Amino acid sequence: MEKLCGGVIYEISEDDLKALDRQEGYPITYGRKEITVFCVNKNIEIKAYVYFREGEPIENLQKNTLTCVKDAKEHGIPEDYIKNVLMGGSMTNNNFVNEINVYAVATDPIYIGTGGYTIGRVDNTIVRDPITKIPKIPGSSLAGTWRYYVALKLQGYFKDDYRVDKSKRKEKKIEELFELENNEDKDWVLFEGNRYAGIKCAGQDDLPNIDYESAKDEKTGHCGRCIVCKAFGFSKKDVSWQGLIYFSDLNILFFPVYTRFGVKWITSKRILKEAGLLNGDFDEEKNVVFALKEIEKEIEDDKKKGHINLGWLYLPYKVDGIKINLGKIQNFGIDENDIIIVPDNLISQIINSNLEVRTSVSIDPITGTAKEGALFTSEAIPRGTIFYGKIRIFDKKPFEEINDNKTNKLKPLPTIKQIKDALEDSKIFFETLGIGGMTTRGFGRLKIELFDENGKKFE
Repeated sequence: MEKLCGGVIYEISEDDLKALDRQEGYPITYGRKEITVFCVNKNIEIKAYVYFREGEPIENLQKNTLTCVKDAKEHGIPEDYIKNVLMGGSMTNNNFVNEINVYAVATDPIYIGTGGYTIGRVDNTIVRDPITKIPKIPGSSLAGTWRYYVALKLQGYFKDDYRVDKSKRKEKKIEELFELENNEDKDWVLFEGNRYAGIKCAGQDDLPNIDYESAKDEKTGHCGRCIVCKAFGFSKKDVSWQGLIYFSDLNILFFPVYTRFGVKWITSKRILKEAGLLNGDFDEEKNVVFALKEIEKEIEDDKKKGHINLGWLYLPYKVDGIKINLGKIQNFGIDENDIIIVPDNLISQIINSNLEVRTSVSIDPITGTAKEGALFTSEAIPRGTIFYGKIRIFDKKPFEEINDNKTNKLKPLPTIKQIKDALEDSKIFFETLGIGGMTTRGFGRLKIELFDENGKKFE
């Protein structure tokens, strides 16, 4: 039976083989056998040697796995293969931690401010990665906004009689509290703790100093029992709960830049590798960018190279057969013709030189004219920017079997599926209400797509 796997084949001499035998302890410690390998990317059949050992000690397997992962990354083996095959999903896809891949496209400029004014190109600056200096959407902003949207979505399902007055919910079955269509699969809405939920389960807790038992009957503050509090965390006088969802930053994956050939989306080798989208590998060249497809259609003699402006930078480009996987962002409106891969040492400069900058002024309500000294500028990530990140869900439900006072108070816990469904169901608000600052003034809207650890899109 044929099996498809990722790997690296080395061409070695007889002397190299003898040295490798000594290194591996052949034939005493390890065995060696010849196999036939069909190399897909070269379209050739190759005879190769593999070393094997029956009953490998577990500590050796762990050490060898780390070595394989390191070598695989250096040779451009796809990240999905490394995670799911070489590592067996051991980093995330185990019995307790479930990973969600997040891809998003900005439909408005995104402004996540640093707070305060700065002396420089603009007054109001946005959050950047401290190492790369590339703008990002912090995980803290994503978590806080998503918490609010889950709470908002949940409140929308309550029947009018039960939305505000919690006292009316006590004697009712959980199914009686919500307005659901017959064919709607909303198991997350019917989580038992949701009978205590309020809109104030989002945001800062109004009543952090009361005890856990009293919180369920309060009209405000975190109830500590609904799926919002259980999934995102809460803290009361006698009980604190970290939550089950861990958000990473949303980093820029593709950034739109105007060129003489129209808008192109730039990225870099490092970014593509981190996002697991790069198929294979390629060698970077100083101050040379790579296109996936021919750009200058009018050039007949040589379509494989030319020059392109990325903002104010004018750089040579090459077409070098680079392949990337765009399946997860196919709904975001870009394809291979739109993508330019720039050197890692240039991408931060190009991005920061092409951010959107808006000038605002305060208007005097009496005169209808600009107030003196009230002019300020703000920068933002432009619309069309594509982001990627991850969400991890820690499944603590198996720990419900622990029988102690604190654990008993926290029962029941939502399942991973209920949390996933809550995130998927509520992400629509990012497309309407947005994220970050100045959302009432044309900023903030974001379209989000979620994929499970196997690359399957949430439905």
